[in-house]
Amino acid sequence: MKKIQLFFLFCVLISCNKTNVNKQLTTSELLSGTKSKSWIGSNANVSLPGLNTNIDLFSVLPTCETDDVMIIFPSKTVENREGLTKCDSKGSDTKNLSKWTLSSDEKSIIVENFVITINPNEKLSFANQELKILDLTVTTLKLEAKIKYRNQDAIILASFIAK
Repeated sequence: MKKIQLFFLFCVLISCNKTNVNKQLTTSELLSGTKSKSWIGSNANVSLPGLNTNIDLFSVLPTCETDDVMIIFPSKTVENREGLTKCDSKGSDTKNLSKWTLSSDEKSIIVENFVITINPNEKLSFANQELKILDLTVTTLKLEAKIKYRNQDAIILASFIAK
C-alpha cells in the first residue's frame, strides 16, 4: 500500500511541475511568432463601393505575384519575398521591406511602406497604412485596408495562411 501511495505522490508532484502549454498568445506573437512568421496569401479582393465593383486580385494577377510570402518579424519589420515563382528571374527575392507597429488597441497593424499590386502593371504604395485585423489565429490572418484608388474609395480584403 505504501508503494501505491508513494507512486501517487510522485505522479502528483510531477504533474505540478508541467508548464502551461496552452498559454494565451499575444497579438504580436500570433502575427510574428518568436523569431518570424511567414504568411502566404489565400485570397485578396478590392471593392470599389462607389462603382459597385469587386475585383478578385488572385484571378487577375499572375502566380508570380499571388504566391509571394509576407514575413513578419517580432523586431517590427515586415518583408515581402518572392514565392516559388519569380516575376523577374534576375530580380531580388525581397520585393518590399518595411516597419510595422501594432495600434494601441491591438486591432490594427500600421505598415510604414505598404505596397500592393492591383494588376500586373500597377503597384500602389501607401505611407503608414492601417491594416485592420479582422481575424487572427495561429494559422490564419485576415486584413482590411481602406485606400484611395483612382480617386475612388476602395477596400482591400486579404486573407493569409501561416506557412
